[in-house]
Formats: sequence, C-alpha cells, structure tokens
Amino acid sequence: MLGLNKPQRDWYKKHGNRGEFAGICYWSETDDGSQVSLAKFVNDEKSKRIEMPDAPLYLVSYGESLVSEKYQGTYQTQEQSQVSVTDESGNVSSATVTTPVTHSYSGTKRYYNAGGTLSVWDANTEKYIPIAPLHNHNRTVLTSASTSLLKDGLSAIERATVKSGNR
Repeated sequence: MLGLNKPQRDWYKKHGNRGEFAGICYWSETDDGSQVSLAKFVNDEKSKRIEMPDAPLYLVSYGESLVSEKYQGTYQTQEQSQVSVTDESGNVSSATVTTPVTHSYSGTKRYYNAGGTLSVWDANTEKYIPIAPLHNHNRTVLTSASTSLLKDGLSAIERATVKSGNR
C-alpha cells in the first residue's frame, strides 16, 4: 500500500503486522509513512527512480465521507396520576390511575462511511488491476471508517496471498 492516513497508521502500529496480517507491510516513500500520490508513484516507477519490491504490491484506494441519517420513533410507558373525586354528599375520595402514554423522539445520527477498491500492480502492463471491492463495516463516529476499510483490505490481501501461495 502507498502509505496510510493518521488513523490507519495509528492502528497499523498497534495491530498491523501481527496475527492474520503478519507479513503484510505498507510501503511509503515518506519518512512519516503518510500517503503519497498514485500518479507520482507510477511516474517514479516508470522512470526507474524507485525500485519495485519483489513481493506483490497492492493498492487500497478509497473515499471516506460523513453520512447523516435521520431517525424517529415512539415508545409507550405507563404513568400514574393521583385523582380526587367528590361525590354529591361532599365526600372526597382519592385514587391512583395508571394510563398509557406515548413518547416520540427524533434526531440525526452521523457516522463515517468508506468504500474503495483493492488492486494489485501488474508489472507487465504497468497498471493496477482491480481485484476486489472494499467496504467498511462499522458505523461509529469514534473511529475512522478508513481504518475499518484498511482492515478489510488487509484481510482481502491475506486471502489472496494464501490462495496464490505467495505467503
């Protein structure tokens, strides 16, 4: 992969080269491991300014956006009320009455969504060949959807390398 964004780098430093993802590394031309331009990479490769690795080179390309989704609903509760009744003789009685009450709620939830493509570099054609769509599977505002997408991409790379015997 050609670099990672900050949430992805943080996750990769903590979990990336372990367990099922052991042996899958990301490649970066920058010291900080940040993302690089695909056009610059392809140009550098064609002009032989960089040396391609011996292992397959995968590209996770994606887009991430903030999604807003309206929601609404209702729920019922029971409420108790004290009532007083005065009869014709002036006698007062009190009682507790339970009645159903319907409450309504609504709002807007926001979460990050990401989608992309996993591609592999073909040295013969000098092009990336798409091999699988990628989708994030979390709907939380607490983590980056691109990190979930990265995990999906690494899982797809792991399956591809096991299947092809390049592991």
